[in-house]
Amino acid sequence: MSTGANPVTSSQNWAGPSLRCDGQVGLYPGCIVTGHRAQATISKSLYGAAAVAYEWARNNLTNGRLGTEKKPLTRDADDKMADKRRYYSCEAPPRPFVGDPSVRDDSCDDFPFAKSREGGTIGSMCTEIIPRNVGGVWSVTVVRDEPAAPCIRAHVPKDENTGAGGQLGRDVQSERILDGEAYQVVITP
Repeated sequence: MSTGANPVTSSQNWAGPSLRCDGQVGLYPGCIVTGHRAQATISKSLYGAAAVAYEWARNNLTNGRLGTEKKPLTRDADDKMADKRRYYSCEAPPRPFVGDPSVRDDSCDDFPFAKSREGGTIGSMCTEIIPRNVGGVWSVTVVRDEPAAPCIRAHVPKDENTGAGGQLGRDVQSERILDGEAYQVVITP
């Protein structure tokens, strides 16, 4: 709002796009144009192995194309549930995540995300992968293949994992993705 501006109330019909304004996401209120699916955009050039892992999961998991327009993820704003989901995917027995010494500062990255209602599958049911960039070309090694796996655990450098998570959080705010709202994951070069 401009300093000194006076709000205008009109009873005329608005011919522009439909808007949703709220103060429910992030620290400040905001508005979005409704009628399109919210998106979380993760860049390979910024988040490397994390972005490649999510893309591989969307293309290869048995639940097929999860995180896309047709099979979106659902945001869960409950941090305690996200912590539980992350534990189930990465730390729970019978097969907790074990770092791979060939991956710099290895960390467990899960997809579907722990902050989505679809996340939190017990890690022993997940396919485990290592995305690697060799000479500018990405490839994915399957470390453990689980038939009909609904999820992945990926060996990802911690900075790329936390960077992608931070980007997801920023997109939740900029796209104003409400708790329980569907969104798609877009992987960009």
